[in-house]
Amino acid sequence: MLSPKSAARLILERLRITSPEDLLLLAEICWQRGALVRYERLRGAEARVVIRGYRAIITVPDAYEGVGRQRFDVAHELGHVELHRDLIAGAICTSQDLNGYSRGSKQTLEHEANDFAAELLLPERFVGARCREAEPSLDFAAEVAGSFQVSLTAAAMRLVEFSAEPCLLVYSQGDHIRWCKRSREAEDMNLFPAVGDCLDRNTIAASYFRGAGKREVPGRVSVSAWFPGTECRDGTRISEQ
Repeated sequence: MLSPKSAARLILERLRITSPEDLLLLAEICWQRGALVRYERLRGAEARVVIRGYRAIITVPDAYEGVGRQRFDVAHELGHVELHRDLIAGAICTSQDLNGYSRGSKQTLEHEANDFAAELLLPERFVGARCREAEPSLDFAAEVAGSFQVSLTAAAMRLVEFSAEPCLLVYSQGDHIRWCKRSREAEDMNLFPAVGDCLDRNTIAASYFRGAGKREVPGRVSVSAWFPGTECRDGTRISEQ
């Protein structure tokens, strides 16, 4: 069985996708793979798919804050079609599934669909080298998101995945760390925040939840603010944005 990323690459090869502009025709890509995309009001779900053999119907809300989120949800559901047609007859995906922190037996399927969507919308051959050469920042992620019409989160995750720097993308909600994605360099340095814990009050993220508002310019914080128990004697600090 192909991995999620290999399955996405195979589709791009079969459809002869040769430029980022081709990727913007997502509904047409889905149609070529036997899936009709519909846009309508949904309740109790962020997206859903019904699968019958080699045909499927993908439904996503017709109203989104941004087209990037809509495109990712469509690609996520196509991932279920391509990867899981023999396992499920359909899927109802919530924001937790699409944001990467579903639980239980559903977790693996949703993570695979997310990996598929990331490779389909932001193929390594188009963004890999670009991310490796860039200085990690939300500004660069926003530039990629605009070019490929994806969400900032999706672009930032690919940036971290390919970055040659020790960097992390941390998703926090309600003053708590929900999940994080680390670059290979960060993994090698064993840098991992305490997922599930409250944000340290010395982080810029915590100040946001205290009402300080969004800060566009990166700031410097202590290493221990993000990695409890870790101190650097040479005074090294972390750049946080």
